[in-house]
Amino acid sequence: MNDRKPFIIISAFTGKEDSSNTIKLENELKENMFRFAKSEGCYKGKTEDSFVVFGLTEEEAIKLAKKYNQESILSVSSCRNTWLIYQDGKEEYLGKFIHVNEHQAKSIGNYTKMGEEYYSVLNA
Repeated sequence: MNDRKPFIIISAFTGKEDSSNTIKLENELKENMFRFAKSEGCYKGKTEDSFVVFGLTEEEAIKLAKKYNQESILSVSSCRNTWLIYQDGKEEYLGKFIHVNEHQAKSIGNYTKMGEEYYSVLNA
């Protein structure tokens, strides 16, 4: 991911096998003409379908998080500083979003996989 634009990572995964929320979120992103890429995320040890979205503001992302019952979204700045932003607006700085190999990603436990590339957050 060489594009240095800020982005949001969001999911609609609810812990169930039902993928209807993910499909609804994808359709909503398309309808609103956001540029996005499908990805695989791992959050708190659970793998989920996610979206890396460009041009989505944190405020818009929080509204989507609430709509799709998500605890938080991941916000990544252009210099790759990373925050978890919760539904109530509370922010938690995590560190730098960096490219890692598969082994590193899975040992860290929280990662984003786009295509065959893995990314994770290096703690501050």
